Amino acid sequence: MATESAIGRGSVLAGRYELLDLLDQGSANARFWRACDLVLQRDVALHVIEAGDDRTPSLMAAARASASVAGLHLLRVLDAAVEDDIAYVVAEWGRGVSLDRLVIEHPLPARKAAWMVREVADALVDTHRAGLGHGRLIPENVLVNDNGAVKLIGFAVDKVLHNQSRSAEQDLAADVDALAGLLYAGLTGAWPSGSSAVPAATREHGKVLRPRRTRAGVPRELDVLCDAMLNRPDAPGTPATAMEVRAALSDFLGEAAALPAVDRAALVEENTVAIDMSGLNLDDPDDGTIPTQAASPGPIPEQTSGSPESTVLPAVPLLRTQGPTSSRNPPHESHEHGRLRTTKNTRSSPGPMPRPRTARPPDRKRWLCCASSASSQPDWCSWPLWSSPSTWGATATTIRPVPWTRPPRRIRR
Repeated sequence: MATESAIGRGSVLAGRYELLDLLDQGSANARFWRACDLVLQRDVALHVIEAGDDRTPSLMAAARASASVAGLHLLRVLDAAVEDDIAYVVAEWGRGVSLDRLVIEHPLPARKAAWMVREVADALVDTHRAGLGHGRLIPENVLVNDNGAVKLIGFAVDKVLHNQSRSAEQDLAADVDALAGLLYAGLTGAWPSGSSAVPAATREHGKVLRPRRTRAGVPRELDVLCDAMLNRPDAPGTPATAMEVRAALSDFLGEAAALPAVDRAALVEENTVAIDMSGLNLDDPDDGTIPTQAASPGPIPEQTSGSPESTVLPAVPLLRTQGPTSSRNPPHESHEHGRLRTTKNTRSSPGPMPRPRTARPPDRKRWLCCASSASSQPDWCSWPLWSSPSTWGATATTIRPVPWTRPPRRIRR
């Protein structure tokens, strides 16, 4: 029999999984291997402990729970068993760079950090709805693969291997707190709590320094979010669930936040109308009108659903045009004197092109009011009037359009 201390590189577990590289040796002799599935010829991740370990029952239960949830951001559990005095869990292998490696030299841009944590929160929304949490959400367990997608490593399994036994409610709360920590790590390159290779965040009076006090240029929205979740979790308005964190980050990124499920069938039924198509003449594409009767009645083809003489179509407004149109000569619209005018495009028709009609600007002339008097010269008004003379003819004796002249300048003595 093979024991956990006797296995090494090249060993084959269950006649199928060949151990290739030892990646990590965790607490209490829990080892993490990269292995090869000899049946499917693919790389897999392998967690191994001794069968007599106290964590074995919890590890098998965590593996079954992790396999029961599915998501695009989770590395799935593929197999788990206790054989030859060894308990192992086989998970999907992910290629990429973890968050702790991404921030080892410099922090991430603000929008990239917010996007990454938003993706993690999006994965947790579905699992939390099922009552399952990750339990140990640290930068080492957040992977950005070669395609740019975010993946979570060791869902529900990694916490058991590191002797973290908590209730389901505590795991959910720990995941929400870890979301704030991941955002803080992406913005500042520091981890606000322990159990990570990322350097610890600076604290002042028992509280984590705000991101803007650690790094310049952090957006105010992200700074307030991190400070509220890390230092004031009980304050009003502080996100308390993964869905609220996702909504806050989506609002910052300018994307649609999580919305409740919508009954799409009811939505389509509400916005559709039944149109009787039994009388449509679909053979003539140039016929721009909808006839009330078909030109030649014929047998109606059988339909699989709905009324035999009606078809459900989306409710859209119909634009009725005068005269026949065709697909080769689509109508176009022009605005003339503020009115919508639909004409036929004759670009492909023979003959000379018609001269386009340009919209004439409204009649805006400068009019001057001249009040004639028998005893004095005409008194020229000094303001232009931008309306027709007929609207103010009652206020002047004589009205006529005249050229604009500047009045003489008065000389003060």
